[in-house]
Amino acid sequence: MCRGQKYLKNGFRHCYAFGFDTENKTWLVFNPGWDGMVLRTVKNPARMVAEAYKEGPVLLTKTFNDPIWKPRVFMVCTSQICHLLGLDLFVHTPWRLFRALKVRGASEILFNNNLI
Repeated sequence: MCRGQKYLKNGFRHCYAFGFDTENKTWLVFNPGWDGMVLRTVKNPARMVAEAYKEGPVLLTKTFNDPIWKPRVFMVCTSQICHLLGLDLFVHTPWRLFRALKVRGASEILFNNNLI
């Protein structure tokens, strides 16, 4: 855990994205970090959602097409997720990204861990 993460809201210390690639018929997870980013395929999407749900809320959102003209100065997880989603926002904490996505119509996925 980064030193600064202890000041972040519980359940909102890191964010990553996952989605379905219809062309290749596979699930992908995008996990940005200070030391780089990880993009990998996932074989069990139900387990992936369950693991994500243990760490905090999981949102279902559409991608946006905002033209992004400014560089991302702080390459933290939230700015990389905004760029991936096509959002021209400057949010620097996962909690603020969560709130911004909720305002734009994202819905929270309620997950039952007993299904796995």
